[in-house]
Amino acid sequence: MTTEELKNSLLSSKSFTEHQFLIYSALTVVSMTFFIALIGAEQVFMESKISTLCIITFSISLVSNTASAFIFSSSKDLENGRAFLKWFNESKYAIIFFISVISFILSIALLISIYSLCSSIIFVLCIIIYYVLYKNAINEHYRFEMNNIEKNFDNTINDVNNILD
Repeated sequence: MTTEELKNSLLSSKSFTEHQFLIYSALTVVSMTFFIALIGAEQVFMESKISTLCIITFSISLVSNTASAFIFSSSKDLENGRAFLKWFNESKYAIIFFISVISFILSIALLISIYSLCSSIIFVLCIIIYYVLYKNAINEHYRFEMNNIEKNFDNTINDVNNILD
């Protein structure tokens, strides 16, 4: 079993783009739910400056997450995201995906801060801690992959040397 097959069997049977489509669709639904909840909001909530910023950031989140979901739903994932990630790294449209996630996080932080500034600060700190842990896990994964590649390369070189001797 290859490393790729092992990862896929442990994590999920869905492809990269299917996961991304589900994530951006969920963020779109949460953003839309916020606007539906505004129908019953009291006038005091609507007049607050923080709530105005919250409405703006949720609007940005709704549009950008919807666009992201459409992009992922229209792409075919034949290489488990490799072709998409290549396009993503080379494209100027990658900013859409960055904006969609950041605007959503900012929207939630602003919404929480309407009720409690302390809770909003804790939320932002949790996001930062999660991001640092995620980056460390990714770096560890790449180190593991590089070690496997180096071992396989060394084994191949040894096999070739044994054949030549």
